[in-house]
Amino acid sequence: MGLLAFFPWYTVAAPTAIGRFRLVPHRVGASLQAEPRLIDATLAPFTDPGGRPIESATLVQLEGRALTDEVGEEDEAALFHLGEAVAFSALARRGFFDAAGYVNADQLAFVVRRFHGTDPRDLHVAYRRRDGRRWIAYGPGVFRTARAPHVPPLPRHDLDRSIAAGLLAAREAGRGGPYQAAVAAFNAANGEGDHTSVGQDLLSLVGAFERLLEASAEDALAARLLALLEPFVAAARTPPRLGTLRRLEAAVGAPRPSTSITAAWLGDLLRARRALGGGAAPAAYWPPEAHLLLGAHLFPAAVLARLAADGFRPLTDADRGMLLAFPYLAALRDPFARRRSLGARKPHLWRCALEVAGRRLARLQVAEVLARAQLGDAA
Repeated sequence: MGLLAFFPWYTVAAPTAIGRFRLVPHRVGASLQAEPRLIDATLAPFTDPGGRPIESATLVQLEGRALTDEVGEEDEAALFHLGEAVAFSALARRGFFDAAGYVNADQLAFVVRRFHGTDPRDLHVAYRRRDGRRWIAYGPGVFRTARAPHVPPLPRHDLDRSIAAGLLAAREAGRGGPYQAAVAAFNAANGEGDHTSVGQDLLSLVGAFERLLEASAEDALAARLLALLEPFVAAARTPPRLGTLRRLEAAVGAPRPSTSITAAWLGDLLRARRALGGGAAPAAYWPPEAHLLLGAHLFPAAVLARLAADGFRPLTDADRGMLLAFPYLAALRDPFARRRSLGARKPHLWRCALEVAGRRLARLQVAEVLARAQLGDAA
């Protein structure tokens, strides 16, 4: 019996090590040796929307094992954790309103396939059922798995492996539970297919924050998120939008006014979740689609902040930029809005808010350098 773990819709540019795993690019049909032929047969049913078989994929190799070696339950769980970590690392670095930099979780779909047989023309694969595994005849002539229309080709992607490595390091240290559950929930909210509703994605997003921060009570969730983010977002300018949100909070009977736009956004996200249950839940300020967009920016930044706080990955300048940008993005009444000028170089207000945040971060960094220089002179 053998096992193959792979990303069918994504091909890494070169062999890449992440923890005790290697991501290996594989070109279908490039070799007539026994193992590559078995791999080609396992990949053969995966096609583009027009039915053409994929030409390449990314295989995952566990340290000390061949690509098609069988693994135990613990290593299989580690493989699935790697798949979630790789997908999350891509989502954490994606750009919005930027065609070249956008990805969704389904483009990083991960498959772990057990098979038996040594003849590529006669393979059987295992499928998990609640009442046990079943072996089914396998091959391109038996069935096909087509890449969905919302999953555009992703043959090359500059993977930030430090993010995935940080998540794996937390797991190896026995502290990966909150990260693993949170990342899985976030990835589930960002597949973008037609198999989930906007409401389900919103529930998954809130669940991701709850698992990351290990808090389910709303007050505790807010307190822990603000404590995690405060060192990075406190330097952002307070937007006039906060006054509008405070008036909304007073109207819906919030126990206290929010102290920041980040706190106000989280409170509104939780109101949006309560509204999904029907009844007399107070109206939210942002529609669900806007919450999903803002959450898709903030949640990865919060994960990176916690990884740094826990000592699994240092915070980079890019991470600081993500964190500082959130108050400016949340200050947009409509984060999907465009500028009125048809000839604007960057028409989306989202991109404009990122530029404003970037200039703010640059000024802060200059001030930090000058402060360190003054301390050096004083010493």
